[in-house]
Amino acid sequence: MRGSRAFALGLWMAAAAFVPLVPSSGQERVEQGLDIPVRPVQGPQAKRPYGPEQATGEPDTFEEGDLATAWASLRPDNGPEWLKVEFEKEVTVAEVRIRETFNPGAVTKVTAFDKDGNEQVLWEGREPQHQVPGDFVAAANKETASKSVKIYLDTRLVPGWNEIDAVQLVGKDATRQWAVRATASSTFANAGRGGDGEIVVLDPPDGRGGGKRPWGHEQATGAPDTMEAGDIPTAWASLRPDGGPEWLKLEYDNEANIAEVRIRETHNPGAVTKVTAFDKDGKEEVLWEGREPEHEFPGDFVVLVAKDRNIASKSVKIYLDTALVQGWNEIDAVRLVAKDGAGQWASRATASSTYAERVQGNVAPPPVDPRGRFNPPDPFADLADAPVKVKLQGNEVIEGVFVRSHGDFILIRQPAAKRLLIISKAQIILLEAPEPPARPGGGANGPDRLPGAVPHLRTR
Repeated sequence: MRGSRAFALGLWMAAAAFVPLVPSSGQERVEQGLDIPVRPVQGPQAKRPYGPEQATGEPDTFEEGDLATAWASLRPDNGPEWLKVEFEKEVTVAEVRIRETFNPGAVTKVTAFDKDGNEQVLWEGREPQHQVPGDFVAAANKETASKSVKIYLDTRLVPGWNEIDAVQLVGKDATRQWAVRATASSTFANAGRGGDGEIVVLDPPDGRGGGKRPWGHEQATGAPDTMEAGDIPTAWASLRPDGGPEWLKLEYDNEANIAEVRIRETHNPGAVTKVTAFDKDGKEEVLWEGREPEHEFPGDFVVLVAKDRNIASKSVKIYLDTALVQGWNEIDAVRLVAKDGAGQWASRATASSTYAERVQGNVAPPPVDPRGRFNPPDPFADLADAPVKVKLQGNEVIEGVFVRSHGDFILIRQPAAKRLLIISKAQIILLEAPEPPARPGGGANGPDRLPGAVPHLRTR
């Protein structure tokens, strides 16, 4: 491309997903003009390739190999990961049977949670060798009644992805049950590996209130729908990371005498500094203020209201200091729990800012944050709103307007088609974009580049 620069990207193992924001409907098809498979997501019960939900139910991976019917972490050989599985019935645990199907040997600890949420270690050590597919059997070393098990792995111990197909809980009464729900520290479902280069084509909201924008504050309404930790568009994110004070305000259908507020955080938790509620006259009452404690995520930061306080409200405001925890601090849902035990999810939300503004191309982030510190370097940082041509593995070519690069994926907007493409960097071979404008003057070698400009050829 004349007068352009090109980014050549190799096969980057730390890949990310074609993340579904608004699933398409209908059967798998080839998008006209792109010749790229488009696979719809068939609702929340569908099992994504390599997703943690693959570890629920009976085993369905019957041969050894890197197969999409088992759970895999986002990256191989990357260190600590975990898989947490839930079962229908509580039992006194006799053993946990972990069906491994690829590169076993990375499990380092197995724990169970009692009814009060206390974590008990059932087994810890170095996993012995066994056949694949096959079960690593962790015999419980203490008596624990549970229906929730967590498996810890050190993925550096065994090269390659360490994949788990199913987990069976065996009780001391000899009952056996397969997991019915699962979450994980990460998943290759967010990396596009299982899609063989497919792209999810998304129809962005039309602005008439019918859909949720990627990272919009409306993502915090309703029940949680972000099931893994990560920078995922189904949670709210502020416009800029590390920028200081932000807030998220939630409205509920019914007034409640508040017992607790449960904030479901899905990425970089720890930035919440205050939670308040508004009475019917609009007076703001502080429910909690301080430094948010550490907790696993996705998970809830629970704000408890003292029993002797009676605060009736249907509106809650969450204050954050995004400078406390690096990166975007994302919230998926907020549950209001009344003293009578009734709970409700937010029905409306507003916020101080939202990354949905950036996705829609309305705001360009500054090169430095308000405190003068440079944002983390990104080879795509100065491409915002530039026309680009992207060549993918398999020689498919996509043209559009560059929206955003974050983490392991990029967003490309095709205004004429009213589509938003979220593309895994792992699939990109070449990205061409216009050369950035030169600054007047410059040194002996000619005009300087604008701050943040990147060279003609960038490799990973």
